[in-house]
Amino acid sequence: MIMHYEQSKPDIKNDLIYSLESSHHQKSILSFIRENIVDVLSTLSGKANINLSILCEDDISREITNLLNDKLRELSGYLFRFEAKSGPDILIFASPYIVFSEPLFFIEAKRLPPTSSRDYVNSGIGRFKNKDHGKNHDIAAMLGYVQKEDFNYWHSEVNSWIDDLIDSSGDNVRWSEQDKIAAIQVSELGEYKSTHSRIKMNPITLYHFWVNLCNN
Repeated sequence: MIMHYEQSKPDIKNDLIYSLESSHHQKSILSFIRENIVDVLSTLSGKANINLSILCEDDISREITNLLNDKLRELSGYLFRFEAKSGPDILIFASPYIVFSEPLFFIEAKRLPPTSSRDYVNSGIGRFKNKDHGKNHDIAAMLGYVQKEDFNYWHSEVNSWIDDLIDSSGDNVRWSEQDKIAAIQVSELGEYKSTHSRIKMNPITLYHFWVNLCNN
């Protein structure tokens, strides 16, 4: 089922991205991802001779971006853009695109198991917490490509990595129990939520959408 949202057209004079209306866009984008990501992965897994379980993050993210844009043809209002090696993996802009406009939303994608040790926390969550990603935003999202084990396993594992950061000394950014991810709903899609303090800034809330690529 594809949800239809009331779209408000961006007005560059009112600096939409940092106005109160930005929460409208954040909620619409999160709802769109929640309603469509499983279907998008089903389309990917239906491609013959492609084993998603061994593909790298960038290859999966690029195809997901393209398929999400296809879904948006019925809705309009937003544009998903894949970014290779230059910041968050997926940026979301207002559509029609405004020249030199800032993204409305950021998505970072990570494999589970991670490409390198604890990458989901250190190079994923940590980049939002350290203000490397989403500095001027208070909501963002992460995609988790589960390629081994299950959602419950990685929920426990990710929180154990955060426990290690809480216990370690000498970190520039302090981690706490608040940084742990909490389950919202787990079925075909694993949806989680976490909130992270930032130095001299308001906290940022991350919505985690995990998809199962183990058997594809």
